[in-house]
Amino acid sequence: MGSKNLKAIAVSGTKGPKIANPKEAWSLYNQYCKSSHGVEFKYGERRWGHMTSMPSRYHAGTEGVKNKQLGWHEVCALNNPVEYEQRYKVWRDGCYMCHASCRVPGFQRDGPWGPVVSEIRHDNYGGFNANTLTRGYNDAPPIVALDNELGLDGEDGGGIVAWAMELYDRGIITQNELGGIDLTWGNVPSILQLLKKIAYREGEIPRILGEGHKYAPKLLGRGSEKYCMGSKGVGITSYEPRGSMADAIGLAVSQIGAHHGNRGAPERVLFDSLTMCTFHLSTFKKVFESSTKGAALLLNAICGWNMTSDDVKRIQNRNFMLERSYSLREGEYVPRCDDTLPDRFFEETIFTKYGKPLVLERTKFLQERERRYKEWGLSKDGLPIRATLKELGLDFVIPELDPAGHVG
Repeated sequence: MGSKNLKAIAVSGTKGPKIANPKEAWSLYNQYCKSSHGVEFKYGERRWGHMTSMPSRYHAGTEGVKNKQLGWHEVCALNNPVEYEQRYKVWRDGCYMCHASCRVPGFQRDGPWGPVVSEIRHDNYGGFNANTLTRGYNDAPPIVALDNELGLDGEDGGGIVAWAMELYDRGIITQNELGGIDLTWGNVPSILQLLKKIAYREGEIPRILGEGHKYAPKLLGRGSEKYCMGSKGVGITSYEPRGSMADAIGLAVSQIGAHHGNRGAPERVLFDSLTMCTFHLSTFKKVFESSTKGAALLLNAICGWNMTSDDVKRIQNRNFMLERSYSLREGEYVPRCDDTLPDRFFEETIFTKYGKPLVLERTKFLQERERRYKEWGLSKDGLPIRATLKELGLDFVIPELDPAGHVG
């Protein structure tokens, strides 16, 4: 799509969905929205959107700082949701039928780049922010607006810029190679210039950076690989794995790369399949006891089916296992080697704002990874087990994976 200058394909329908049992579906919707958990979630999201998620993670040591070199920096304190609300927020918006409405578009009038309209989210700014040492929500609007206009992925884009900043700081790439850009930490004009060069492939180094976390380190070389914070070709840009073992494992074992929205969990695959927003996942589980039970209730009301929680769990696990099987068949993917994180997270200790040391112990990480594998029906090497594949009705996968030794 990119080579054809095609940004998106929009499809607009003219008919509404046919719901088997509208009253039951509406009752379940209200049960979720009007529950104490749903109301609490709604008021937080409607007012703040993602404005509180990043600062709370900085204080907990679970959000990336300076390309994952630090656990805290003074710029982390500049992510002030109250200041953003009072200075920039203009309205709130949400996806169709979502009671939370977590979109909070803002209008910055007083920036040196002129008036800017943008919507700041964890997904499109989290990869920049303190990870590139920018000044929080005051520097965010122009970066987010340009990133969106260029059609770039904010998470990976921020990770690539942070990586390039560290390479520049270490003298691995030079100002001359960047076409005159002085890529110092927190330099917003330089970030904007580099994003444009990456998008339009202007210059050798920006062209290489445009290849992303999977290919750019190999193309650039020069020892740059060790500073690229990614796993299986996807950047670890927002989250800081040393602050949470659950995040570390999720980012490492996800078969689609270190995607913080997927994080390897089968129930996240379920929500993706149902086109449901994973921001609601924790609240959804509190209201309906489990994600599979809630999904069964909604599917039965909307589709006229008679599914149980176990039926949905089986489908969820089949989707998850099939996704991993595709990754094994199509890619150079060896879970025991690739389901991991860059050495920095195991070898370098960082400190939170309050001086707490954070580092991943490799032995504990591997033990937890093996436990997760077992929980998900995988071998200790992260491969689908033959019996599990048969039990899930995925027998046809076995002949595809067996020749390459991808069946546990």
